[in-house]
Amino acid sequence: MILLLFLSACAGRRADYPERLQRASQLVEARPDSALGYLDSLGVPLSGLPEEARMYAQLLRIKANDKLYIPHTSDSVINRIVKFYEGFGDRERLAEAYFYQGSVYRDLQDAPRAIAALQRAADQKSKNDTLNGRIYGQLASLFAYQGAYGESKEAIRNACIYYIRCKDYKGLAYSCRDMARLFDVEGRKDSAEVYYRKAYQLMKEKSEPRWAYGILSEFSSFYSNWGKPDSATVLAKAVLSRYAYPVAQLVLAETYYRQQAFDSAQVYCRKVLATGDLYHRCDASLLLARMGEQRDSIQHYLSRYVALSDSIDEITRTEAVMQVYQRQVEQENNRLALQSSRRISWILGLVALVLVLVLLAAYLLYALRERRRRFALREQVWQQIHRELREQSNRRIAENEEKIAELTSRLQSLSEGKEQRDVWKQEVEALRSVNVSILHTQELDAARVTALLHSEAYRLFHDASSGTKVSEDDWEALAHAVDEAYPHFTSRLKALCPVKISQKTYRICYLVKIEVSRRRMADLLYMSESGICSALIRLYKKIKGKDGAVKDMEELLREL
Repeated sequence: MILLLFLSACAGRRADYPERLQRASQLVEARPDSALGYLDSLGVPLSGLPEEARMYAQLLRIKANDKLYIPHTSDSVINRIVKFYEGFGDRERLAEAYFYQGSVYRDLQDAPRAIAALQRAADQKSKNDTLNGRIYGQLASLFAYQGAYGESKEAIRNACIYYIRCKDYKGLAYSCRDMARLFDVEGRKDSAEVYYRKAYQLMKEKSEPRWAYGILSEFSSFYSNWGKPDSATVLAKAVLSRYAYPVAQLVLAETYYRQQAFDSAQVYCRKVLATGDLYHRCDASLLLARMGEQRDSIQHYLSRYVALSDSIDEITRTEAVMQVYQRQVEQENNRLALQSSRRISWILGLVALVLVLVLLAAYLLYALRERRRRFALREQVWQQIHRELREQSNRRIAENEEKIAELTSRLQSLSEGKEQRDVWKQEVEALRSVNVSILHTQELDAARVTALLHSEAYRLFHDASSGTKVSEDDWEALAHAVDEAYPHFTSRLKALCPVKISQKTYRICYLVKIEVSRRRMADLLYMSESGICSALIRLYKKIKGKDGAVKDMEELLREL
């Protein structure tokens, strides 16, 4: 709940940009040149805004410069923006900040840092498909310049996926152009030609003509390098009739050089030196050195060519770039491995928990069944004892009934004196009273024993686990329960023994009386089973005055 509140608070802060800042954001996408002027006019009002709004305004300025192809000259501002959004918690803004950090390092010709920043931008998994396409598009270009063509192709494929999703045909056209470059490097000229045509047609039909002619100028350079000067010349002239692209100018310079029209070639080379990028200026310098007529001129352009070549070599630090990329890949692999390990640990923990619960349930079921089995066994023992007692009582009743029948028969058959007949009648009535008393006693005994079986003391001493500590009060409660079920048990036992019985021996007798096993007795009394047997044998000798077995004493206690 707290996390949801925090995220909603962050989302709220992001949505509460003032209207003028929202206007600037819209201008950056549509008219970046107007956006720069508009942002400059907001200098003083922006100072009173929250820090996140000010950071976003600075990010919009960098974004506008990037869209206008104005080279970035410092990384201090973008680094502050990145540091802020790393702690702010907005992944979308952080992904955008990482992207423009990569663009800044690209302009500063620091390819390793540029790739690292763009990789971090990709790791944010932004929901903005256009931004994701640009991230992978920039990665593809940087990898290609470093000679990492396999990684470049993979980045292009990812860029195309995002561009198709958001219908960004300009980005898709540039991705086709980048794929054509890679096929050209690999020597697959036919495939490269197909992709250049796709890129040009897509840009021409779905975007602005200016960008289409930019791709066409590169297409002309491709034909020139492929050994098709006529096609290259036609395309280059078509481009230069509309726009002064340095690539097309360099193609015509090389064409005129091959035709030995050196004046025209030098004119186009100088145009390239004025407006071209580092790579084109390098080629133009070498071409001018070849056409130089004076030694000083040749030396000048050769020196310029060497300096530009050194700059290109400084930019193209393939080993350093790949090390950065490999670190990024390694970090991602480690993250995935850690995530997988955590998932496996979670699953194993869940399985272990289920197993523990199953084992616990099985143990509880076993313990319940075992308890029921012991209780049933005790019930059987008590029922056997009760049957024996009832049989004894019934035999006595039967004996009395036989005497009653005998006396009744005598009364009927003999004609004794009245006094003798009265004596026999009294004896018959006495025997009948004894039988009634015996039946009543049986009922009382059964009730007392039933009460004992369901008493708290009985359950405690039968169900106590190994190591359970039994208090003095518990022992007193057991003695009381036994005396209640078997009246005067303790006093009769004391009367039978001529010497004093120890407290521990009394407790052994109580446990025997309620049919506790010797093993459980040993746990309850902190004795060995042999020690309990010895105590019973000694007690039997004290009572009977002769040696006896353990079962003899146990039988005596049961009958007491």
